[in-house]
Amino acid sequence: MNRQTEQYIRQVKNRKRLGSIVAVLCVLVALITTYVLMLPGITMEHDMVCGLENHAHSEACYQPQLICGQTESSSVTETVQLTCTFRPHVHTAQCRNAAQELVCGWSETYWHLHNELCRDANGTLICTLDETERHYHHDGCYDEVSILTCQTPETEGHTHTDECKGQGSEPVCGLEQTEGHIHTDECSGSILTCTIPENPGHIHDETCSPETVLVCTIPEGEGAHTHDDACLGEALLICTDETHTHTEACYERPLLCGLEETAGHIHNENCYALAYACGKEPGADAHTHTDACYTAGTVCGMEAGEGAHTHDTACYPQNVILCGKEEGEGAHAHGADCYTTEKQLTCTLLHKHEKNCFVTEGGVKIAVCGNVETEEHSHTQLCRTIVVDTNAGHTHTDACYTDVLVCGLEEHEHTGACYPDATAEPTAEPTTEPTVEPTTEPTVEPTTEPTVEPTTEPTVEPTTEPTAEPTTEPTIEPTTEPTVEPTTEPTV
Repeated sequence: MNRQTEQYIRQVKNRKRLGSIVAVLCVLVALITTYVLMLPGITMEHDMVCGLENHAHSEACYQPQLICGQTESSSVTETVQLTCTFRPHVHTAQCRNAAQELVCGWSETYWHLHNELCRDANGTLICTLDETERHYHHDGCYDEVSILTCQTPETEGHTHTDECKGQGSEPVCGLEQTEGHIHTDECSGSILTCTIPENPGHIHDETCSPETVLVCTIPEGEGAHTHDDACLGEALLICTDETHTHTEACYERPLLCGLEETAGHIHNENCYALAYACGKEPGADAHTHTDACYTAGTVCGMEAGEGAHTHDTACYPQNVILCGKEEGEGAHAHGADCYTTEKQLTCTLLHKHEKNCFVTEGGVKIAVCGNVETEEHSHTQLCRTIVVDTNAGHTHTDACYTDVLVCGLEEHEHTGACYPDATAEPTAEPTTEPTVEPTTEPTVEPTTEPTVEPTTEPTVEPTTEPTAEPTTEPTIEPTTEPTVEPTTEPTV
């Protein structure tokens, strides 16, 4: 750091010095340019016989030239070092159990392929790891296995139990449940009580008027049957369209009673016969029934309640299957359609340990998953460290330079010997020179030079050197020669 600081301070000083030199050179160039522009006016009427220019060397006439013979240089060397924290696993005594079997779950091999971070800027390999290509799974790493996709569990189907059995709902006695015979108006009539039959001499009269009498012994409506819920089983799906949502129309309840629906017995003309109320045949015993032969009563021939029947347990079948299911219904055994074939990874080369892969016994972690993990590492920028070595080299100082004259002019100051014959000058133009030169030259020089110098030089350090040279030479030569000679000769 001290060397760099000194070098920086030295460069700052050199820049300041060069800035000062440039400023002085600018001022000198301005003054010299002004003076050179004035020389034609001074020498317009005089041809110098010396053949030289009036010239005094200044800093502008010199240029610094390097003489040390060395090249200014500085160098920075960067060295790349690998400081990676990756360390391959090495088996120790803790990696083995009492039977000397490896139980650590790690492999001493590792996977690493060199990349650009394994080399320095020159392409030289700086990585110390061995290059081992990583394993990638291929077809040999997989086995085809059958996976059960069926959601229906295997079952032997329905098996009837005691809950499935019970008393049937349809009677098997063959009889209709009824309250028995009930007398109606048709059952009422006159009953012959006379024991004497009518003889052939009997002649029917109005009292023997014939009437139609029911002779059928079957009650009307007997055997009637109308289906109800007890006659029907559970609803079964009869629709074969699987593309819509089933409604009630898609189901049908089967008829279980085995009977046809009927209105029962209805009396017809065969159930009636013509009978006489007198009870006598014409001419029978020559007896003619009279009112005395008859008494009011029932003529149906049946007792009230006759034929009544109420179903009891004996009328119904027992141990009837009531569950509505068949034995073995719903049975399912997995078949080929219940499975799908998939590829299952069996290769363990890319196994990555998880927490449940280890147990701790006696303070030592033991792998219980049965697999070995192989580490993989690729260098990153965090694995690299750049060491910088800075060499300052050589820096030019003032001792490395010398000033070399580059203006190409000799130092020369005009004297009287530099001008032509002095006696010829005033006679050539006696009247013009005194009036022109004193008025023009003295007035031009003092007015131009002082105004240039003060405006440009206050910011420059060397203020004395530029004013000494231009002020002395122009003011001395033009003022002495022209003013002395013309003023004396015309007055004499």
